[in-house]
Amino acid sequence: MFSMKIGEGTNRYVQFDGMIHYYKRGWMSNKWNIVYAKLWSDSTLEWFSSKGSDKPLGTVYLGNLVPFICIGPQIRKVPSKKPKVESTWDKNFLMAVASDQKAATVHWFYFDNGNNLRKWIAEITKTLPRLAHPSSYRRREYGNDNFDNNQRNYVAISPNDPNSK
Repeated sequence: MFSMKIGEGTNRYVQFDGMIHYYKRGWMSNKWNIVYAKLWSDSTLEWFSSKGSDKPLGTVYLGNLVPFICIGPQIRKVPSKKPKVESTWDKNFLMAVASDQKAATVHWFYFDNGNNLRKWIAEITKTLPRLAHPSSYRRREYGNDNFDNNQRNYVAISPNDPNSK
């Protein structure tokens, strides 16, 4: 598979930014917060309490989590508890980013409208690492504890991957 460290490279820049909703789970309460988010050119997504904040509330490197990003109706595949949304919200504007196939940690984001969601997805796609020769990659099926037990999920692996045998 592909990997890249956060902040790798000398030409890292903000690819896209804006206000979105982030779901925060806590001991006493769980709630949606409006946050200022920055998408960096290396696929790092950071969110802050406000646009002027220097310290992010959270960070996730999307480049290593591509198989675990679910949008809209695809969130049904996330094998963890879904957050409650406002009655006026459209669930098609939800995005979940899981940490692994078991969804040990899931970052939930909500976009106010379809246009905003499409802009974010278009910009995220531009930052994702590219495979050198996609046709030379084989696919490996996840075992029984996969991300979506009702569907087959695959991850691209290198032909030289020792775990594929």
